[in-house]
Amino acid sequence: MKREVTVNTTLEDENNKKRGKTVRELFDVYSLYQLLSSYLVAKAIVEIRREKQKALEEEAQKLMPIPNIPEDSLFMELYKKFASLVNYNVNMCCIAQIAIEDIYKYDFKNTESITTVQGETEHLNEMVGKNFKKLKKISLFEHTLDVFEEAMKKGEVQRRTLQIGIPILASLIHDFGKAKEIRIKLLGSVAGARGAGYRPHAEVSGLYVEELLVHELYKRYKLSPVETLETLEMVVKNHHTTSKKLSQDKVIQFVKECDILARKKELRKIAMEEQEED
Repeated sequence: MKREVTVNTTLEDENNKKRGKTVRELFDVYSLYQLLSSYLVAKAIVEIRREKQKALEEEAQKLMPIPNIPEDSLFMELYKKFASLVNYNVNMCCIAQIAIEDIYKYDFKNTESITTVQGETEHLNEMVGKNFKKLKKISLFEHTLDVFEEAMKKGEVQRRTLQIGIPILASLIHDFGKAKEIRIKLLGSVAGARGAGYRPHAEVSGLYVEELLVHELYKRYKLSPVETLETLEMVVKNHHTTSKKLSQDKVIQFVKECDILARKKELRKIAMEEQEED
């Protein structure tokens, strides 16, 4: 049965009525049963979609590659969070897995995260210049972990505004060009040796993506996501760029911000350790 229901009027409606203006019209409700039925149908559809999404995620988790590193490693914990954040995207997960394994393979624990002030151009120059001796105590392993962690925090907030997988992966890989064994493998020279053949760590990080990562990704999984890899290479190669145009790139900005946050975190940690020693 058709029922007429009035809408509660406000003071504004009453004033409009006095002025002869149109106020909100009445509307019809056929039955409360009809409304309830529509609500239940909509709710059921949402629940079905949730269950389907959950089932797909569980299936994807089974196929997700697991890095061959200690299970209790903080890198493992962050990797699992990353996989969930990118909805278990195969390309993203495989790239992250290989990169994290290479952190252990190429001995980041016994590599300094910083060698020269000049090597930390632009966004870190002042911070590194003032704290060079302190930051030399931080290993590349620790710094890479710190940047990856900051990237995950930002990624969880910005996931809707960026294709978040690439910014996080770029943050993870951006300093791989500092690793001695990676430099020797790619350049045939000792890491950090300056001279005619010296190439900045950002450039070598790009080479890591272009040569080592691309090769391993195809060798293991027959994957070759060209656009993703090219973007990743461009970002890590230019994360210390002085180009105004490139500096405006959102992904490069993301990596820089995570790098700065990680260094600030490391300086706070060093300060706390110094207080405890005193």
